[in-house]
Amino acid sequence: MKTLKIGIVGGGGMGKVHYANWKAIEDIEIVALCDNAPNAPATAEEWGVPLYSSITEMVQQSGPDVVDICTPTFLHHDMVMESLNLGIDTICEKPIALSYKDAKEMLDTADAKGCHLYIAQVLQFTKEIQALHKLVETEEYGKVLDASFERLSAAPRWAVGGWLFDKSKSGLLPFDLHIHDLDVIVSLFGKPQSFTVNSCKGRDKSYAEHLRIDYNYGDKHVNGEAAWFNADSPWTAR
Repeated sequence: MKTLKIGIVGGGGMGKVHYANWKAIEDIEIVALCDNAPNAPATAEEWGVPLYSSITEMVQQSGPDVVDICTPTFLHHDMVMESLNLGIDTICEKPIALSYKDAKEMLDTADAKGCHLYIAQVLQFTKEIQALHKLVETEEYGKVLDASFERLSAAPRWAVGGWLFDKSKSGLLPFDLHIHDLDVIVSLFGKPQSFTVNSCKGRDKSYAEHLRIDYNYGDKHVNGEAAWFNADSPWTAR
């Protein structure tokens, strides 16, 4: 089997997660890191790969088969477009982008270039969600009447002052947490007829700490709940 060569873009927290998972897969070679962060040289040295300041430079000099983009959300569109326009299959962390317009352009470009574009909406690949799909499709226990999805955590205080708490760069709570459940909801039931969003702010008034979204499917009730609690709250997903 041919060894697949991977170029990782962004060596921060998520980049390191992707790196560790790539290393656990057979016939994979990580050939380069593209990153302009101050600690990038140390990360590249630790990984034993060359460091580049642009995707174009990395592709031209290291020749990866796949570009894996692990950067903050607001950088996804431009970086994915650069990679696709070089004719490279591309993986991008979730969410795909901050607007429908940008997401559509990315997907249309992948089609036009004959490239694969994968977004890291990973729940579809878990055994739990695959089992849920089977139960819904076969109606083994009857027709779905009600479905509830929760994804709750303490606020990411480690990111205060950074891009994650800037709505224009991250989209905040809906794009960070609820998007995983929305991905599952749409894959199970299709596009809802309509939806309503209820939100509340806690002591930090700069963002909605808790969201409850009701999706109207006519013959069933579906809701999603997500939170960045300003409390020492355990991670909960169900």
